[in-house]
Amino acid sequence: MAPLVPTLHVSALQSELNTLPHGKPRSPPLDLSQAPRKELVQYRCNVRAKDGGGPPKQGQRAVIVCDPVVRFYRVCQDGLMVETTAWEGWKDKHVGAELGER
Repeated sequence: MAPLVPTLHVSALQSELNTLPHGKPRSPPLDLSQAPRKELVQYRCNVRAKDGGGPPKQGQRAVIVCDPVVRFYRVCQDGLMVETTAWEGWKDKHVGAELGER
């Protein structure tokens, strides 16, 4: 089984990324906004009744419906890959709010 990966709040992602596991700061620090963004599309598939939206009942015809799930990643200069799906939207709102205040 793979080791557990901690879940971070989007506002803490940049600072946590620049702190090494033993507590020392990363040198040089990583800037996620400067790292190239990659996109991965996965699909969430569900079995549904052909004539309705819910799960099929015994003997009822069914179809498989797949919906795309888009995830974003940033690839840092040292090869570190970080999922930034939630951070991308948060960053845009955060930067937009700062620009609007000026």
